[in-house]
Amino acid sequence: MIDTLGAESIPGYEKKVQCCGGALAFSEPEKSQEMVKGIIEAAYDQVADMIATPCPVCQMNVEVYQDRINATYSTKFAMPVAYYSTLMAVAYGRDAKDAALDGRIIPAKKLEELAAK
Repeated sequence: MIDTLGAESIPGYEKKVQCCGGALAFSEPEKSQEMVKGIIEAAYDQVADMIATPCPVCQMNVEVYQDRINATYSTKFAMPVAYYSTLMAVAYGRDAKDAALDGRIIPAKKLEELAAK
């Protein structure tokens, strides 16, 4: 789907089907954040510009908890995370507002640039 929308997927991204541990976010937050950390690290290892996900819980958890993970693990994550519908909106010519890019915690600058065209 990523390639069909005009973006470049990373076939070797080992965490492409990894759960963010959303069900554990409240009962075992450390475990969930460790799972999210692995997802983000794998994206950086593959030199990804952003993480795209079909799951709204993953989109939220992977984006929202980066500051907490940075504080816990002394990392410097700032990886944008987009829900598939956001990618679709930009691919089909919607502007940044219609694509809900203004609600990002970590700006998806490349998507914002595309949406501005």
